[in-house]
Amino acid sequence: MKIAHCALIISMLYTGMLRAYTWDYVPARDKRYSIGAYSFTTFQGETMRVGFFAAFFAVLAHLNWCDKHGFTPTIFWDERSAYYDAARGPNAWEYYFEPVSSLRYDAAHDTLITSLCAPDFTTIKHFCKHDEEYRLFVHGIIKKHIRLKPAVQEIIDSFYYEHSMDCIPTIGVHLRGTDKKTEIAIPHPLELIMVANKVAQTFKECQFFVATDEESLLDLARTHLHGPVISYPAQRSASGIPVHLDKKQANRSQLGSDVLVECILLSRCTALVHSHSNVSYTATFFNPFIDDYFVEASPKPSARSAINTIPICTSPVL
Repeated sequence: MKIAHCALIISMLYTGMLRAYTWDYVPARDKRYSIGAYSFTTFQGETMRVGFFAAFFAVLAHLNWCDKHGFTPTIFWDERSAYYDAARGPNAWEYYFEPVSSLRYDAAHDTLITSLCAPDFTTIKHFCKHDEEYRLFVHGIIKKHIRLKPAVQEIIDSFYYEHSMDCIPTIGVHLRGTDKKTEIAIPHPLELIMVANKVAQTFKECQFFVATDEESLLDLARTHLHGPVISYPAQRSASGIPVHLDKKQANRSQLGSDVLVECILLSRCTALVHSHSNVSYTATFFNPFIDDYFVEASPKPSARSAINTIPICTSPVL
């Protein structure tokens, strides 16, 4: 793990990606603080657009800093967001969420902060299993600042009640595919499915809500889970390319809605089986008391056990 961690840092230094973890501008005009879409610039000058909840984590870190230092935040996700759609408006944040304050971003005077870290170099933990105390802390930030748009909330509620998730015990299973294996070691999806089946044995009857970014993984879950499987009709990758990085994707704002809806539905499940992913981490932040089953990558391919460890994080954390 230490060798892999060092290799990651060296790679980031080489490509210039580490700049995303730095912060060198202090907004002082009337204690305004403008949060942009977290992104970073590669050594080739291309803006790297990150996934929805990586950008969401950055927002939470900056909101927490504003709370501690008396700044009034506003959020403006411009074209640097992977979910920006000019036809829907200039601010992708407000496709999904209500404004966090009465302030509006003023392009003539405000500087957008697009770093992962807050000014004190803290961030929300990535690639780490979180305990209940940490979840409650992040949940507090969400509860204070984050409000879903009514249209998004309506989609979530409609699916929730249509599939009787309020009546039938529902085991959420998050299967992250596409590029995740290039970021960190993750278990084979069958390992998560096996844990989910074991959890299902504790209920007289139950159903499985499967959230995934890859169509083949949904098919795998339907084949091997021991019970009814429900899923939200999100756009999923059939090619292995992450949908938010697929240049052929036309309806980019819908991708953000899809992953947000899946995340909140996971948070409203009876139990959650997952591995490393910002989507499932965020589900536990929205619901810090969810019955959570974290599955770590097995040390050997033949191993079939859920091993709870806390890997090294790549930057200071809140």
